[in-house]
Amino acid sequence: MKAIKYVGLKAYTKDTVAGTGLFWEAGETHNVPDAAAERLLRHPDVWALDEEVTTVADAPGPETIAPEGDKPVEEEENFDNPPPQNLEAMTKADISAYAMREFNLSFKANDSKTTMIDAISNKLGGKKFE
Repeated sequence: MKAIKYVGLKAYTKDTVAGTGLFWEAGETHNVPDAAAERLLRHPDVWALDEEVTTVADAPGPETIAPEGDKPVEEEENFDNPPPQNLEAMTKADISAYAMREFNLSFKANDSKTTMIDAISNKLGGKKFE
C-alpha cells in the first residue's frame, strides 16, 4: 500500500484511472494498493506520493478497496485516457476537442451532444461517465 495525495486543481475528484472508486478532496491522502498507486502516479498533475506520511498506517483511507484481481482486464486498457469527470457539463466544442485529442474522433457540426458522448463511450468499451 502507498499513501497517495490528490494535488489536482479541483475541489475534489474521483479515481477514474486505477479503478479504486475512491474520492479525494483537495490535499487529501488515501492508501491505495501498489498497482493502483503506479497507475495514479502516471498523472503527476493530479496525484503524488504523500511523502509527509511516514508510514502507510498514518494515511487515512477507506478499508473497502476492491482486491486487484476483481477488475476485468478489458477495463484496464483505457487507464491512459481517462474521461473527464462530467462530459454532460462540457460544451459540444469541449467534447469535440477532447475526443479529437484523446481518441482521434471527429464530429459533424450538427451531431448532438448525446451522439458525441456515446461515441466516446463506445471508444472506451461502453464505459459510462458521471
